[in-house]
Amino acid sequence: MYQPSSSLSAELDQDVRWQLLQRILKSPQFLKSVRLREFLTYVTVETLQGAPERVSEQQIGCRVFERQPGYSSSDDNIVRVHARQLRTRLEEYFLADGRDEPLVLEIPKGSYVPVFHPRAVIAPIAPVAVTPGWNPWWIAVGLLSLVCILLGVQNYSLRQGSGDSAGNPTPWMLAAVFDAVEPTTVVIPDSGFGALRAKIGNRPPLVDYSEPGYPRGLLQPGMSASDDYWIRAMTSRPYTTFTNLVVATQLAQLAERNHYKVSFRFAREMNSRDFAEGRFILIGSSIVTPWVSLFESQQSFPSDWDSASSRSIFRNVTPQPGEPEIYMPNAPNAVPGEAFGSVCLLVQRKLASRGGITVLMMEGNNIESSEAAARFTFDAKMSQDALRKANGSLPSTGVTQYRFETMLRTRAVSGASRDSEVVATRFSASK
Repeated sequence: MYQPSSSLSAELDQDVRWQLLQRILKSPQFLKSVRLREFLTYVTVETLQGAPERVSEQQIGCRVFERQPGYSSSDDNIVRVHARQLRTRLEEYFLADGRDEPLVLEIPKGSYVPVFHPRAVIAPIAPVAVTPGWNPWWIAVGLLSLVCILLGVQNYSLRQGSGDSAGNPTPWMLAAVFDAVEPTTVVIPDSGFGALRAKIGNRPPLVDYSEPGYPRGLLQPGMSASDDYWIRAMTSRPYTTFTNLVVATQLAQLAERNHYKVSFRFAREMNSRDFAEGRFILIGSSIVTPWVSLFESQQSFPSDWDSASSRSIFRNVTPQPGEPEIYMPNAPNAVPGEAFGSVCLLVQRKLASRGGITVLMMEGNNIESSEAAARFTFDAKMSQDALRKANGSLPSTGVTQYRFETMLRTRAVSGASRDSEVVATRFSASK
């Protein structure tokens, strides 16, 4: 078991870093995890003592996890597994108990050497003048949306994106939907449409969304003038979330690196005829991307809306032993707790031609689980492991029709997904 030495530098900046380390170790995020405390203590103390060369996977394995010198780290991934947990706990600390810390301690991906840097300062938000006659609920939603965006920006700055690094092959699901000749259309979610559910309490049919008169079908008799104004305002502009923009940016970067043809369209700009054939990536569930409902009949885990709880859910069409019939988050949207995400790849191509349709859908009960679905799609190893779990294999060139689906459980914390795991998979293929 690792025991740090006491010969820390007496310089003020070292003392500040040492005191920060002590506060982190005593926080709820680390108090019950002896191994993670020892891991963080070892790498931080060795770095502060000027010996970053000792902060390697081999050294950590021997000093913290009591592995024998010369053990094979390629066969024993205990350090890498705990490093992922450590990064997650550090993010949680600085988003919760350590939100007022002037310094942030981070362990960048690809390294075990901790880095200290000043916390980014977000300018204060000016007071909002309330115009008489405005619906206070609408104002609250607007403020919450702004706060979520600011938290998202700060949160994203503290973690690296989940996309591939340059030189790595395209994850297999994205390779199935991207092409160098035929363009892939990425559909950006309409968050304004999703926000309407909290207001009108039901699931507006696709026909209301796709017809030219939208949102006429959402305006109900007896609505107040402010409610009528709010609905028109939310449906007249292209609203989306920061997480959706991050995913779209990662897809654009991947396409640029590999010379894939790609275009981006807002969900409101699409119509059902666009989906007759082609390649598509749909970000978000049918709650925010209504076009997902075009493919519900082919999904094992279609998204739906539960009016009783006012929550987005996933239905399990053919539950396997031990699986529930419904995957429902245990907390409302924007509240920390367990949530579910789904990734579905539908391929129906034609032999000896580029006709047919390929659709990749990344869905979630909420923003955090949608992020988890996107992370899964970009994670080649995790997605291939899930494919094997479904008794499937990477489809060969001759396979023109197949369907792969995964249900993910994740934990929503401060606007980000944590500790995602695969809880159900499906795979079918035919020639």
